[in-house]
Amino acid sequence: MIGWPRHLADDASDPGVGDAPLVDGVDLDTVAANVARLGGNADRFARRLSAALAAGPGDAEVARAAIALSAWRAGALALRDDALVRLRTLAGRRDTRAVAGGALGLDPETVPEFLARQAEDRFWWPERARWNGYVCAVGGFAGLGGTWIEPPTDPRTLQPIVARPADGPPVAAVAASGPSAFAVRTGGTWWRVDADVWGSRVTRTGDTPTPSAAVRTARVSLVTRPDSYLAWVHVRESA
Repeated sequence: MIGWPRHLADDASDPGVGDAPLVDGVDLDTVAANVARLGGNADRFARRLSAALAAGPGDAEVARAAIALSAWRAGALALRDDALVRLRTLAGRRDTRAVAGGALGLDPETVPEFLARQAEDRFWWPERARWNGYVCAVGGFAGLGGTWIEPPTDPRTLQPIVARPADGPPVAAVAASGPSAFAVRTGGTWWRVDADVWGSRVTRTGDTPTPSAAVRTARVSLVTRPDSYLAWVHVRESA
């Protein structure tokens, strides 16, 4: 079965492209290029930033936060932590909450809930239940611009290192927002998949991963099918 990588949250409509926004002291062409380099979509970044800057106060600090959030929303997974810090600031005021909603494509009234949910579940967005817990598809057939030349198999959920006590070695544990990394095999090659609600990254790894017992009962998993070149991130909804 042939399919294309995608995040289901991107199926929601975006505002029209319109004119590119202007931010004093910021070269947005360079920012957009960096978003693309980090695996995001430069066009989506421009659309989301345009919506954000039209939604609220235009001071420099808010504009910088809007840029960070729009880049994360466009799929630049590496910017997640910085974006969440800025989101906490914007979510606290009604006028800047509208900026955050514009950047993320959310109703401003849902921004506080989104922020709270992200602390526990990095794959949550308001419409996830409509997709029965499926979040995104990664990989795809290399002949059509994807990553893999064989269907992926043997999916595994990985356990991140999240703490290093002062008096001992790093402690492996499931982060508060749940597992964020997975592994999958195509032929004899192992791949690491990192993801969240908006973005994903697939990289080749030379080691055979060993899933930890601590994540075997996690609600989040990577799902594969023998007839598909895609691997899907899925969250089992709470009963």
